[in-house]
Amino acid sequence: MKKIILVVLMAVMIATPCIAQEVEPEGMFSIEGTLWQALPIGLKIFRLPGIWDTNGLQFVFYGDTGASYIDMLACSIFWAVERGSLSIIRARYFGILQPLGMGMVVKTDFEGALTPFSPPNISIALLVKTNDNWKPPEFVSIFPNKGEQGALLKDVTIRGINTYFASGDAVVTFREAQYGEIVSNIRPISDTEIKFDLELEADAPIGLRSVDVRWDGGIGKGRGHVGASDVFEVLPKTN
Repeated sequence: MKKIILVVLMAVMIATPCIAQEVEPEGMFSIEGTLWQALPIGLKIFRLPGIWDTNGLQFVFYGDTGASYIDMLACSIFWAVERGSLSIIRARYFGILQPLGMGMVVKTDFEGALTPFSPPNISIALLVKTNDNWKPPEFVSIFPNKGEQGALLKDVTIRGINTYFASGDAVVTFREAQYGEIVSNIRPISDTEIKFDLELEADAPIGLRSVDVRWDGGIGKGRGHVGASDVFEVLPKTN
């Protein structure tokens, strides 16, 4: 399998011109701090040929935050894994990226395999660089950061850095409790600030909550996620 992937990547390296633009002064092209997004449609080439809906697939490269990679003189090679429940690996990705902002990714997975010895599915798609100065999003604050059981909190505000709340489809969720919080009226104010209404049910479990914000920013901003642990507290009702 690795030999097949290597052959495909070498073919792309030969077929795609290694243009010298965006190469660092020391002569080394680097993808550090970049965001790359797959074109909407790729190809399934094995076991069953067909169309691969990449579904917004993206890769970021920023220290230990993104995918692993190796920079070379005029291109970079990367690899990443996609994990499902219980941290089980669902798919593996291998790719090559070049200075002109184009690249290719190969995906392998065992979806639909009949036996543990079945060969993997192999799919390929093209990548384009959509952000040349990507930085990981950071959670800054939530206000108010506490509320009593049974309370209805209006205009709860979350602030972040390097976020894209206003880009579309933002979702706010609380963790730890399976019930007790109802989030509604989510209103992105800007890329770094989002407001929503929070209803705490009368029997909401008392204690600290963690919060998450997810968004789908589309081309150039991509899908994103930011959150923090133990930043909101549910207090017992006083009246």
